[in-house]
This record gives sequence, C-alpha cells and structure tokens, in this order.
Amino acid sequence: MKRLLLGLSMCFVMLVPLAAKSPRQSFPNLVPGRIQSGRINVNQGQVAYQTFLVQVPETAYAMELQIEGSPTDLDIFIRHEHEITDYRQVDFASAASDYNERMYVTRLGGNGLQTGTYYVDIVYQLGDLPIVDGRRLSQIPYQLRLSFINARVDRVVEDGDVVEGQLDPDAGMFRTYEIRVPASADALRIDLFDADYDIDIFVTRDSPLLDPRVALYKGESLFARENMVITRDSGIPLRTGVYYVSVVDQLSQAMPEDFSLVMSFSEEA
Repeated sequence: MKRLLLGLSMCFVMLVPLAAKSPRQSFPNLVPGRIQSGRINVNQGQVAYQTFLVQVPETAYAMELQIEGSPTDLDIFIRHEHEITDYRQVDFASAASDYNERMYVTRLGGNGLQTGTYYVDIVYQLGDLPIVDGRRLSQIPYQLRLSFINARVDRVVEDGDVVEGQLDPDAGMFRTYEIRVPASADALRIDLFDADYDIDIFVTRDSPLLDPRVALYKGESLFARENMVITRDSGIPLRTGVYYVSVVDQLSQAMPEDFSLVMSFSEEA
C-alpha cells in the first residue's frame, strides 16, 4: 500500500503539466498480435512513463495487455478517449508488484470495456533508479503485447442437443451457442448444469453477445446452475428467428470450468 500511495502522489505532482501538451501530440498505436518494443527513460525522483494508443473495435468482448521482458516493476494505466493526466483518474489500472503486469478487461460490469480509443501508460512509479545486476538503469526496456477476444459463435445447436462445454481463460471464459427458433415453437427453455461454480446465462437475438448489460434475458443467480424459460407471452416475447445463448463466468479468469447445457422448445424439462 505504501508503494502504491507513493506512486500515486508522485504521479499527481508530475502529471499536472501534461494537461498543457499540444493537441497534436501523437503516440504509437498498439497492433493486436504484434509485439511492441518500448523503452522508458528514468530520472531520479520522478515517475517515468511511455504512452500508447489502443483502438478497441466493436467486435471486441475483452482486451488483454501484457508486459514482457521488463527487468523491474512496471505498471499499466488506461483511460478511455482521454489522455492520462492523473493516475487517480483512470478507467483501469494494474499496479501490483509484478515485473511483467497483465491487464485483462471485459465488457462486464458498469465500467466495462468500451469501443473506441484508449490511452495506455506504461509506468515506472518507484522514483529511485532501478538497480539490476548491481548497476543503476537510466532506461527500462520492455515489450508490450495487445490482444482482443472477439464475440463469436462456438456451436450451432438444435432442439434437445446436450452440449458439454468448457469455459477457458484463453477464450475469455465465455461460450456462445446459436439456436434458431421456428415459428412452431411456443417456448425456448435453457438449462445450465454440471458446473462447480457460479456461471451465468445471457441471451441475445440477431447477433452474438458483446455486452451482457444489454442482453435481452439474463440468468444470474448465485448458484452453479441456471434455468430459463422464454415464451411468446414473456415480458420480452419469444420471436421466430436466431438467438444466441452465452455462458459466462463473471467472477473468475483463473481456471477452466466445465458445464452442460440443454436448449429445447418445451416449457418442461
């Protein structure tokens, strides 16, 4: 806590003048899948940083930023649509004591990932020149990797199919299944079971899930199973056409989670 408070205080003192930078100031754009080499110039008693831009597409469900190859502790701060002038006023921060920080941001939550431009600062907050192999560094080399996990359809299912699935951290801890509701169907029943932990269901129509906040139907109990029945008489009535059912772990990105899913056109299981 002392280290973080020191960093935040020093950031505020140093970053106040940044608000006066020229609006023509340009920063390099990070490209998904391409390793960006960086180098931060360090001065004694000052917070040092390097700024990049990230363009988040409409198709992105999650974004990951990974620092690699740093010989000392670097932190990540990002802000949507605005250059960072104070590290206490950012959208997301990864400021642990890890040398190679990882930031993973999704559309989940009230302050989730948004489409558009993010300013990304890679920051050395400690003030003192870093000592590596017995010598003080005036520059900190590192690499930065950007990746997105996009909305997708993992499988098209039919009435009564039993899906044995797995939520995988590398796939964003979500799976999306497409089902076509025929005109003859009066109901769509969704049963999620065989999970060990709390996972949830989000249902959208016409396009796969991007933002759970705008899903038409949600199953978000605190249990490891969910049941949902949508009928022609529901508050948002069932319609003929394509629906997308997403199974999401909103609480953990730590390990894979197995589950089973059945969708049918009957109100009864």
